[in-house]
Amino acid sequence: MPENGSPRQVLDHALDPADRMAPRSAPRSAPRSAPRSASPSASRPPVVERTFRTSIVHAPEAPASLLRRFRDEIEPLLAGAEMLKDGDRCTVVRVEAEEGPFVLKRYNCKGALHTATHLVLRSRAAWCWRNARHVLEAGLATPAPLACRERRIGPLRLESYLLMAFVAGPTLLDYVRSGEAAPAALDRLADEFGRIWRGLGALRARHHDMKATNFIVDAEHRLWMVDLDGMRTGLSGSLFRHARRTDRERFMRNWRDWPEVADRFRARIDTP
Repeated sequence: MPENGSPRQVLDHALDPADRMAPRSAPRSAPRSAPRSASPSASRPPVVERTFRTSIVHAPEAPASLLRRFRDEIEPLLAGAEMLKDGDRCTVVRVEAEEGPFVLKRYNCKGALHTATHLVLRSRAAWCWRNARHVLEAGLATPAPLACRERRIGPLRLESYLLMAFVAGPTLLDYVRSGEAAPAALDRLADEFGRIWRGLGALRARHHDMKATNFIVDAEHRLWMVDLDGMRTGLSGSLFRHARRTDRERFMRNWRDWPEVADRFRARIDTP
């Protein structure tokens, strides 16, 4: 039963106007050999369920059994999962299901001002949902968003949750810090990042958190972006130029202790 005891209202559109459009069936440059769990449905739009206290948007391919628990037992689902990160701002767990592992995030209220702002604006989970869909449609790699939930009091938003595909692998920082990467592997990762950088430019996007821990290196040395709640797309003019400069500077600060790695990434970023 919904939290307010009334039947759920199921709509054929999503939280954001951009989500009312189904993803394009053939992105211009889809990630090479992307696993099915990393790609959203190409044929059916997301579904929204709204009550007075809850708003949920989910992809048609979200596992039904996991979706039921996401809808009705969200806190027990969190409590019974493997903890990946227990932070003040975000709790991240790995959830096991018959279909495989998934990642569940809870975005916590951070303080009076932050909470007051997000009471009326889009939640962090909703930003991640929106931005991940845009990134995937642009042919860039990010774990597919499967469901987004906001706890509400009418139009006011409180905690928010995001269910997404799981991508195994170390962060880019851990991968480089291990010292085990061969020069050819580093070159390939630099090429991957160059493609991401150009793709973000085509979206007129600001990533806003270019820490090397926000990129995952998978077993095939593909590079995946994560934590997209700070991303904004469609920027123009001086705002876009400032955003690109800020993103570049933040990303290059990751490699102050590895000048040879910095040179590889710099060459791809500075190439038109």
